[in-house]
This record gives sequence, C-alpha cells and structure tokens, in this order.
Amino acid sequence: MNEFNLNLIGLPRVIELERGVKAAIGGACPSRVFGCHMFGNDLRYGFIYKNGSNSRIAYLINDNVKFGTINRGQCVVMFTNVLSEAGNIVNVQPAEFNQPWFNADAQDLVQEQLTVLDTLADERNELIDMLKDLSIQGIQEVKKCAEEIMNR
Repeated sequence: MNEFNLNLIGLPRVIELERGVKAAIGGACPSRVFGCHMFGNDLRYGFIYKNGSNSRIAYLINDNVKFGTINRGQCVVMFTNVLSEAGNIVNVQPAEFNQPWFNADAQDLVQEQLTVLDTLADERNELIDMLKDLSIQGIQEVKKCAEEIMNR
C-alpha cells in the first residue's frame, strides 16, 4: 500500500498523481474532464460533469453515449489534459471517446488502482462503524493500539 492510497481515503479533495493525472473522491471532479471509476467490478470511463454535489459520467456502450452517476465518496482517476468539447453532458459525441493512449494496458492499471482505493475506502468505513459503538474505555484502547502501530 503506498502513501498516495493512505492519503486519498477520506479526503474530499483532488490529489495529483503525475502531470495531468489526478485522483479524487467523487463530487470533487471538475466538468468535462476524461475520467474513470469502478461500476461494480467493471471500469467505467468517459467524460465527467458536475451535477450539484454529485458527478455524472458520459460513457460509451456499443457506440451509444450513456449516462451514469458517480457516487459521492467514490474514488475517481481523472486525466485533466483530456476535455470534452461538449459544454453539457447530453451533448457528448461518440467520436470524443476515441482516446488511443487509453489502451487495454492503461485501463488495467487504472482499474487496479481504483480497486485498491475502493477497498481501502470500504475498510475505512467499516472501521468507523465499529468505532461508533465503542465505550470510552474501548476508544482509549483502540487509540493506544493505533499509536503503537504508527510508531513502528
């Protein structure tokens, strides 16, 4: 697990991975940017648009543009140098999805990273749920254990 993964989970902001490639929690994505997120076990990619506090994505299935919602708190990888020409999500055209650089190898790398991030986010949420039910003494014991782990 790398430092990027640990820093991203739970932070509602964008983190630069490398030039033009950023990771974010859903809801923190700018409009028109090319991005990816996990939809079940599948990688979904396309153009992201802000919709209030949510993000929507235009993606391609069988040469038809479809629309989906990126759940708030879901991890997203964005390629900020690739923008849709469409000012509105309903105007995205199938030709815009032709991104030769985003081949099968690139998709596999992004899917692997998103799977790790989503798993860490789920584990974090489980831990938070467990902590809600602890007594004061239990919280103090967990804090002591966490401090010991962090000091290793």
